[in-house]
Amino acid sequence: MTESHKGRNLAIVFGIIVLLVAFTFAVPIFAVTYQEAYDVEVPYEVLEEYTVQVPYTVEVTVVRTETVYSRQNRVLDSGIYTGEFSLTSSRIISISWSSTNNLIFVSVMKTSTWNKLYAALVIEFGLSVIATVLTGGALGPALAAALPTFLITTATTIMTSDDYYKINSQYDSALKSVPSEIYKVTVINSNQDNVINFSISYDYETKELQTQYREETRYRTVTNYRTETRYRTIELKVTLWELITGTYRR
Repeated sequence: MTESHKGRNLAIVFGIIVLLVAFTFAVPIFAVTYQEAYDVEVPYEVLEEYTVQVPYTVEVTVVRTETVYSRQNRVLDSGIYTGEFSLTSSRIISISWSSTNNLIFVSVMKTSTWNKLYAALVIEFGLSVIATVLTGGALGPALAAALPTFLITTATTIMTSDDYYKINSQYDSALKSVPSEIYKVTVINSNQDNVINFSISYDYETKELQTQYREETRYRTVTNYRTETRYRTIELKVTLWELITGTYRR
């Protein structure tokens, strides 16, 4: 065999080896398939329970307080002080008062009783004296000394069950059932700078609409998500070596 024949044979063998190596390791010519797992978020609906505050209107009976007469932190000098209020129906009135010093006389009386007291004062002390103190004049020493005894005697005579009075006191509170009437409030004071607080009121019932709330359970549809694993077929080309050894991606 000549040298040229040997060279040609070696070249052929080398080429075959190169081809075998290429087809075995480098050229993907074999088709394979495999199952690939992947995750998806799958929506689903559920009923969700929740609570709400539902308003509704009801008619209720409530108690209110009506103040018909009030004097707060009123500074009194010596004299006779009067005021009035009216009631259009029978009431149970609450009378509450206090002063820094004793008052000769405190009274809540019907107008008819006041007229009797006024007449008795005029008869006892004279019209000019009573008119002077009722228009802002001060009590004289003699009048201030005589009034307590006079009032004790007179009050027991002219006062009715519908009238309230207190003599030579510094404070008091009382509940009194009285008819509809115009009432006279009378305070007789002999002390300078005597501070008084006076309140007359009554409670009454009335109807009113109120908004109240009840709790209700309700339901609503909400969307949730769950993770599901699914599979898909993957096809790819592999080399002979990858096919034999199973080293391709899957």
